Amino acid sequence: MSATAMEKIQNRGDNSRIMFLEYLRVFAFIAVFLDHKFHAGQSIEITSSNTLLQAGETIYNSLMALLWNGQAGVVIFFLISGYIIAARSMVESTSTFAIKRIFRIYPLFVLCMLVDLFISHYFNPDQPLPSVADLAVHATLFGDFFGTNLSVGGVEWTLRIEIVFYVFAGVLAFAGAHRSKFALSAVLLAATVGAIVGPRFPSWSPNTFGYFNQFFPFLMVGMAAYFFEAKRLPIAVLIAVAIMALGMQKFWSMFTLMVGAFCIMWSASRHITYNRFFAAVASITYSFYLIHDWMYDIVMFEMSRVTDSTVLKAIVSTLVVVALSICATRFIEKPFIKLGNRLCRWKANSPKLRTSP
Repeated sequence: MSATAMEKIQNRGDNSRIMFLEYLRVFAFIAVFLDHKFHAGQSIEITSSNTLLQAGETIYNSLMALLWNGQAGVVIFFLISGYIIAARSMVESTSTFAIKRIFRIYPLFVLCMLVDLFISHYFNPDQPLPSVADLAVHATLFGDFFGTNLSVGGVEWTLRIEIVFYVFAGVLAFAGAHRSKFALSAVLLAATVGAIVGPRFPSWSPNTFGYFNQFFPFLMVGMAAYFFEAKRLPIAVLIAVAIMALGMQKFWSMFTLMVGAFCIMWSASRHITYNRFFAAVASITYSFYLIHDWMYDIVMFEMSRVTDSTVLKAIVSTLVVVALSICATRFIEKPFIKLGNRLCRWKANSPKLRTSP
C-alpha cells in the first residue's frame, strides 16, 4: 500500500474518510437492517416455473444465507472498528483518544436510549420506568457488568463490546505497547486467547450469553490488520489472530467470507477512490443503527392504521428511519463530535494541560 491508515489520518485530518472502510460500513449496516426487519436467513420457495422468478429465488436465498442473523454485518463492523481505532490510538494522546470516543458514542446513544424508554412506556404504561441509578448505569454502556437489560431494540450489545475495546486500546496506547513488536504481538495474542477460553461473558441472560467471547476477537483481527500495515506486527500474528477468531465460530464459513471481504477491500484500498454518495450513506450508519430497530416498528404500527399494504408500510417506515438518521447525524452526532474536537484543541493549547509527547 502507498500509505498506511495512520498517514492518511495525519495528512487529511479528523474529517478524513478511508474509503474502503466506508464501502464496508454501508454493506454492514444494510446486512444488519435486512436481518432485523426483513428476516435475513429465512429462505423462500417459489413454485412458479417462471425462470426469472426462480433465478430471483436463488439470488434471494443465497443472499439471506450470507447475511444470516445479521452477524455478517456485525463482523464487518468490528473489523472496521478494530482497524480504525488502532490507527487513532497511535496518532492521538490517551486523553484526546478518550474525549473523542466519548463525544462520538455517548450523546446520541443516551438520547436514543431515553426516547426509546419513554416511547416504550407510552405504548406500555403498566411497564415501570427504571430508577435514575439504573439509567445512569445503563448510560455508561457497562451494563453487562451489572446485568442491565439492553435498550434501543437490543442493538446496544455491540456498543458494550466497543466500549470495553476502547478501554483496551487506550490502555495499550498509554502503555506504549505498539513501540515493541514483541509486546504488541504478545498482548494481541493474549487478548484473543483470553476472549476465546475465558468464562462466558456476559452470563446474566440466555439471550446475551457469551457474545463478548464470540465477537471481541474480530476487533483484534481488525487491530492486527492495521498494526501489520503500519509495520508494527508480523504477518504471522495477524494470521494467528484471524485463525483463532474464526476457529471458535459455529458459522465459521460465513464469518470467513466476511474476513475475506475485509482483506480484499483492505488490499485494494489504494485503488478505491472517494465517492460522495457512499461517504454520505456511511456517515449516517451509527445513527441509523441506533434508531432503526425500534423506530421502524413504531412507524409500521402507525402505518397499519392507514394501509394494509406490507410493501407500502415497509417503504414508508424505512424512509422515516433514514430521515431521522440524517437529522440525528447532522444535529446531534456531528455537533458533539465537533465539540469533542474543540475540547481536544483547547486542551492541547492550554499550557497547564499540555503534556509532553
